[in-house]
Amino acid sequence: MHKTAVFALSLLSIAVLGACSSTPPNNARLDEARSTYRAAQDQPQTRELAGGELRLAGDYLNRANEAAIRGDKTADIEHLAYLARQQVAIAEETGREKAAEQRISHADGARDKERLAARTQEADASHRQNLQLEAQLSELKATKTARGLVVTIGDLLFDTDKAQLKSGGLRSVRTLANILKDAPQRKVQIEGFTDSTGSESHNQELSSRRAEAVRDALVDAGVASERIGTHGYGEAYPVAGNDSAGSRQLNRRVEVILSDDNGVIPSR
Repeated sequence: MHKTAVFALSLLSIAVLGACSSTPPNNARLDEARSTYRAAQDQPQTRELAGGELRLAGDYLNRANEAAIRGDKTADIEHLAYLARQQVAIAEETGREKAAEQRISHADGARDKERLAARTQEADASHRQNLQLEAQLSELKATKTARGLVVTIGDLLFDTDKAQLKSGGLRSVRTLANILKDAPQRKVQIEGFTDSTGSESHNQELSSRRAEAVRDALVDAGVASERIGTHGYGEAYPVAGNDSAGSRQLNRRVEVILSDDNGVIPSR
């Protein structure tokens, strides 16, 4: 690594740590991000071989610190802290991969080199891609569940009692489509849900049509239709009670579940 790059990274470290010192130490997620970043800074392998990735982590951490100083919403601060932690993980993976590549270049025997290179590149590339996928999906507020990563498209992104996506919903689906095109091994299950208002048959039909509307939008944005399954559950599987307007709105949703790298999505 060039001396100028090391010096630039050192200046970034000073800036990040300086921002930390003026931030109220009252957010566990932000404290964790700071600690993770400092630990990565202390790893010569990460610092020297993944300086660009580590600088990006520092940028996210600076933004989180500034958000905390301004008194922004806790969710916004923790989202930036999460992105910083994910970027640190990417930097560490990049450092390990490049270190392995250096070891390969000095290994004796072309056959050993090829075997080691294939194993290293496949494992590291897959893990790094998964980390990047999670970081990208965090922009859509994706959550980790036992069935996989889930992106929820809320009722406000549809017209009332209709299956047509509003412009905000289409933007979210197009963002998801771009992410899916970079992860062609992943399949998608789209599931629609309603509240308990109205007849069971109407709710079943509406939930199915909304799931299909999201599927059609993904296909229009370039995702292969054979990667996508849909199902409408009507008023089944509520995430809140149906005794208030706010709770009913939470139940009116479409969930997009992403498979693992083998295309597997556990059934309900």
